[in-house]
Amino acid sequence: MKTICTLLFLLLFLNAGAQKSITTSEMQRKIDSLEKLSGKLNAEIKMLKKEIPNVIVENAEGGNCPIYLYQPFGLNIQVRHIRPDFTPENFLCVPGAYTSIDTQIDGLFIEEGIEINEIMNNKLTGACIISNDSIQFLGLEEINSNLISQVKMSKKSMFQQSLLVKNNHIVPCELFRSKENLRRALIQFKDTYCIGESQRPITISDFQESLIKIGAVNAINLDMGTWSEGWYKNHCCEKITVGEKMISTNKQTNWIIYTKQ
Repeated sequence: MKTICTLLFLLLFLNAGAQKSITTSEMQRKIDSLEKLSGKLNAEIKMLKKEIPNVIVENAEGGNCPIYLYQPFGLNIQVRHIRPDFTPENFLCVPGAYTSIDTQIDGLFIEEGIEINEIMNNKLTGACIISNDSIQFLGLEEINSNLISQVKMSKKSMFQQSLLVKNNHIVPCELFRSKENLRRALIQFKDTYCIGESQRPITISDFQESLIKIGAVNAINLDMGTWSEGWYKNHCCEKITVGEKMISTNKQTNWIIYTKQ
């Protein structure tokens, strides 16, 4: 009798274990199904966001310092020497080229084919050529009179700046040495362009290393310090200010803007 009771107990125990195993397996299948559905919905949401003109702010882990990425969707990048207004068409605005001590644009500056400043600054290591469908990052050695003429004839825009990353490699930048500030750059990834900004004050070399860490193919510096004030429009169409030490905002001379046409 005792043996029979022991066997019955073992059968019940084994059956309960089997039920538990089935329940766990079913639960895992449900979890997998929900995760798959969630991934699909997130992809669709991202696709829909891209159909609506907007700027999406994302965090990128940059090793030495996290970086805010201002990702434009359905927008065109432009450069301006007249301050852009906060209008329904404009979604992001930040200073671009440096401003000189005599409050002029520092370096060559062409806006849609029109030469705003013709004086080259040979101490700046790079430049950007901007059109509606592309951004070209150049080293100083690539700039010549023929290139400048082509930019004007094709009504593209161009500005000089400190080149930070070229073809996945750091470009030496001696302007700021060990000084710590918020840093901002125009960045090219494999198939996208955006504005990136450090989430805390760092040296330019640490910023460059962070850009490499997040996968920047090319990147050029943008004016910061007391000239750093800019803004973007959030999903509620509110103006969100970015930058630090903004006492020189009224001395800014030029801007990069994302706008819808």
